[in-house]
Amino acid sequence: MATDALTQPQIAALLDRGEESSCLELSEVDELIQSLELEDEAVEALYEEIQRRGIEVRDDCGRAVPESTY
Repeated sequence: MATDALTQPQIAALLDRGEESSCLELSEVDELIQSLELEDEAVEALYEEIQRRGIEVRDDCGRAVPESTY
């Protein structure tokens, strides 16, 4: 079952960090998905849980304001 993947310690730790900062790096989420070799259903369940917890996933969590490209 896909939701079983959410009980893995690495995923629980990722979700806890995301709740603390309200944001997760997209690369960090992707790296965990790849390292755990999660199936599509488990990936979908992970993103649903991230959304349910109100965690934003983006490329620049560490930046207060995105840099201008102009």
